[in-house]
Amino acid sequence: MKNQTGRIDLKSFLPAIPGVVVCAIFARLLLTLLPSYEIDMRGYQAWSAYMAEYGFSRVYDTFHIVYAPAYMYLLWFTGKIAKIFSLGYGTHVFLIKFWSVASDIIGGLLIFLIGKKYGKERLGLVLGILYSLNPAVFFNSSIWGQFDSIPATMLLGVIYCFNTKRSITAAILFGAAVLTKPQSAVLAPIVLILYFRKVSARKIILTILGGLSAYIFITLPFAANRPILWIIDLYLKSGGDYPYATANGFNFWTLAKGQIVPDNQPFLGWTYAAWSLIILTLVVIVSFIAILRNIKSAYAIYYTGYFICFAVFMFGTRMHERYLFPALIFLAVCILWNPRLWYSFVVLSLCHLANQWYIYYLSFRKVYWVSANDPIAYAIAVVTMLAMLYAVYEMVLIIKKKTCLS
Repeated sequence: MKNQTGRIDLKSFLPAIPGVVVCAIFARLLLTLLPSYEIDMRGYQAWSAYMAEYGFSRVYDTFHIVYAPAYMYLLWFTGKIAKIFSLGYGTHVFLIKFWSVASDIIGGLLIFLIGKKYGKERLGLVLGILYSLNPAVFFNSSIWGQFDSIPATMLLGVIYCFNTKRSITAAILFGAAVLTKPQSAVLAPIVLILYFRKVSARKIILTILGGLSAYIFITLPFAANRPILWIIDLYLKSGGDYPYATANGFNFWTLAKGQIVPDNQPFLGWTYAAWSLIILTLVVIVSFIAILRNIKSAYAIYYTGYFICFAVFMFGTRMHERYLFPALIFLAVCILWNPRLWYSFVVLSLCHLANQWYIYYLSFRKVYWVSANDPIAYAIAVVTMLAMLYAVYEMVLIIKKKTCLS
């Protein structure tokens, strides 16, 4: 297993990789048999069955749905399978969870490919496997039954496409990610910089045509008697469903007693929402500086992706417990260049897992909203905030070019 220098040789592990992947997939699929977060899963199963029976056009009118349309295609396909084979509720739920489990595995593979591209094949393999088997990751998909893994993997794919000089594909994939989960738009600052770094009229035209085609293809089946930009109205409504400073996401606003407090309420002279906008504007400015000063550094770009996703969860209002997810996949990639981030990865994984598990656990007691003074929520938020402060420290090192950037 080791070569003459004592280093582990990846080639000696290659025959074992298929077995490891199969075992990982099997273990993940077994976990899908555990109870889901019932409120979410009942909705997914109902939408899935409805679309399989009646099609797409009226589903948004029949149900109160604030989800973007791209994921609905997977639910429709799952519903078709359940209908054709007369599957019961439990098997139907298993199939719904399968898409997110598959996305977790693809995310792990993508981490490996990024490591391979930068000559860090062995570490990329380890990180890909650890990400796919990360309890914080598989709890979201295999147990809870959510699909945060899908847009998170797509966002990582966006940056990977930019770094492999496929900017048109990256831009279209980014649009698809936003049409899967609107929160994916948080990476827009990075996408704009990387896209317009080398721009041409041909590139812009092809991107516009590709983007419009993707938009029409994804949204048109749902758009019966709706204006062409109906999706914007849907996203605005989705943001207004839980207009709280924080909605079970244990972040900075948890420490500021903002749990299930409307974000238009006063806080330190302004409102929670106003403070959030100010802080996130600063985050965007810092992110622009970091990338523009290190435009050729893959590490700086991936780290900025992590930093933005983490900061939006910590300081954005209306955050749910699951919205930290995209930060983890970017953080896993950053370890390829910066081994100090192993500690952050472990701590953040535990915080994310604890946040999700606590909300999941309370749901079985018919408690769906944590109180503003919950000590467990407060403790998790404190640790997560410390991880955020360290993330700021590493970002300062990147801007000052006092860390490894290659």
